[in-house]
Amino acid sequence: MRVKTWPKRVENLVFNQQDNLKEEIVATLKGCKKSLFILEEFDDDNEIVQKLTETLKPFMDYTSGEANEVDSRQAIFLILR
Repeated sequence: MRVKTWPKRVENLVFNQQDNLKEEIVATLKGCKKSLFILEEFDDDNEIVQKLTETLKPFMDYTSGEANEVDSRQAIFLILR
């Protein structure tokens, strides 16, 4: 089991680091296809959260199959408000 803790505030995580987030998700999914990602404190009005959502879309779209060289169809993404 691999646990990755990200800062609570989305502002600290996402701003200008979308590539790092993609790389972390890809690395996690390569290690375990059945990974669980929990993202909290999502506010739809926040511009940074919108960028994060755009980064996550290819991984959460079950019809796309393999996004960024990994199959994310068995992964679970929980988004908490």
